[in-house]
Amino acid sequence: MCGIVPPGTRKLLPDTERPGILVDPSPLLTMTWEDRITTKKTVMLGKPVIRGTRITVETVMERLASGWSVDQVVTSYPGVTVADVHACLAYAAEAVEHYRTIQIAG
Repeated sequence: MCGIVPPGTRKLLPDTERPGILVDPSPLLTMTWEDRITTKKTVMLGKPVIRGTRITVETVMERLASGWSVDQVVTSYPGVTVADVHACLAYAAEAVEHYRTIQIAG
């Protein structure tokens, strides 16, 4: 997590998803996957999805695991942002943290 920015030192930064737009980065530093990932029983059988879409975390993770770049995911799924992909990664990391280790023969 990032530290607190002292008053008067905050800078506006270019928005990576909207060219020509400057944003205050401080709210972005505290954003969590909960802000972007949601579940509803009526959407994709309750699987976690990117908020406002029917794109599952599972789909994003499968694409990344098969070698897609974050940019390929973003361009292939309109409405999905880099921050959404990062939220999927954070969700997946937290999800596997709670599962037991699976022994792999070898």
